[in-house]
Amino acid sequence: MAYITFANSLGITPESVIEIKRGYIRLRSVSTNQALPYEHDDYTRHIETLMSDYCTYLNQQNILLSTEDYEEKGFEDNGLRGEPIHLYRNYRDYSTDRNLRKEMDNLFIETNNPNFSFGGRSGGFWQTAKREDRSYILINRKKTERIDFPCSHLNLCYWFETASWYQQDTYKELKKRKRADEDGYYLPNIEREIVKKMATLMLNVKSKAAASKAFNDWLKEQNGARASEDKRIVSEYQKKGYSNVELMNRILKKHSRISHYFLKGKLAGQIIQLVEANRMHQIAMHLIEKHDVPTLTVYDELIVPKSKKAIAKEVMYTMEDCEIYTKFSLMDQIKNL
Repeated sequence: MAYITFANSLGITPESVIEIKRGYIRLRSVSTNQALPYEHDDYTRHIETLMSDYCTYLNQQNILLSTEDYEEKGFEDNGLRGEPIHLYRNYRDYSTDRNLRKEMDNLFIETNNPNFSFGGRSGGFWQTAKREDRSYILINRKKTERIDFPCSHLNLCYWFETASWYQQDTYKELKKRKRADEDGYYLPNIEREIVKKMATLMLNVKSKAAASKAFNDWLKEQNGARASEDKRIVSEYQKKGYSNVELMNRILKKHSRISHYFLKGKLAGQIIQLVEANRMHQIAMHLIEKHDVPTLTVYDELIVPKSKKAIAKEVMYTMEDCEIYTKFSLMDQIKNL
């Protein structure tokens, strides 16, 4: 009773307490990184429901994160017997940028808040682990397998444009079968990582000049690093004497079917990123609901128990598009940017 009296004296009463619900969507300011208020619509309600169901399921599993040095560093326990899992989908208020807002005005956006048409990746827990450490994740004490969605953004552009995937096998799988030239980032006599870097830039910047500058900055950064595989690759590439424009033109020629997705700017890249984020979480929930397969997502990668790799890979390429994602997608409007 004394505690209640003390609380009342501080003005803490049942009427003054407001329950704050912890959602699964974060809209943050680009300039301050502060969380911003927003109103729900069909899209955000769908994301909230999906992520709530996803996290509820994952919290019924035992997920251990570790590294190769597990004997020294131990495990990080998440889910059933560890830290509760609460994943957010992250969005930014790009509409406050004058230049981006002008580009948004060229798009027909159905969401209540235009910022929910871009980005939307999740993060935290296993997603912040080093790539090589993800191989040591255990789900319910079972070893896991990483399944890459190869050339993810290129592949999604082809899927939207042609209703078929550019490739379903990873570069490593294609190379093993002596079919490396079928990979989206393959160009004769040019290192794959070089092509991948330039293609990624071209899907996120507005002009060849902007792509060239960003690419030069990346080359400089790699050259200034200590000995690394990227530094070696850059050195080998630069000895061949290709110009940035020549490299870009070769990429555009190889991917002429989707050339209008390139060099459309930041918003175009964020539109594609949203499609990727939506699809990967849709796949994860399908595997959970239809096959009871615990599935973790890391951008363009799934992590599942090794025994479930085949079914996960099949679902990745055969699952139909979600109607609500299709309704709110701006993929068909990238050409207007």
